[in-house]
Amino acid sequence: MFLAMLAISLSAGALPVRDPDSIGAAIAEAGKGANEIVTPADRALMRAKCGETSDHSINFKNKALVCPDGRRIEDAETRAMSERISARATAYVDRVMNDPKVRRAIDGTAQREAAAALRRAADRLERRERRRRS
Repeated sequence: MFLAMLAISLSAGALPVRDPDSIGAAIAEAGKGANEIVTPADRALMRAKCGETSDHSINFKNKALVCPDGRRIEDAETRAMSERISARATAYVDRVMNDPKVRRAIDGTAQREAAAALRRAADRLERRERRRRS
């Protein structure tokens, strides 16, 4: 019975529940103005190593630059670039995930999921109770 009452109160808006899209919006807002993860200097070095190509067709694997044609370039210059890009990406993720708006958006999602789980549990208990009475 307690679960049913809790589920009803949750579904009635006793706790703030946020739209799931608010997480994406909060992340986008928190990321505005952040430093670039891949800088123009990085792109220039990638082009110098792999030739003229789209940034999206180049990747790193174990600190080696992998060109679109499959060539792996692993030298001190590409390892250093990989480490710089990785450090900037980590800093970006840390900044975004620690933003108060992002944390609140995530908390809202957790609350919504908990409320839904409680409603499902209450429904199961209610059905079980009805069967028991029959």
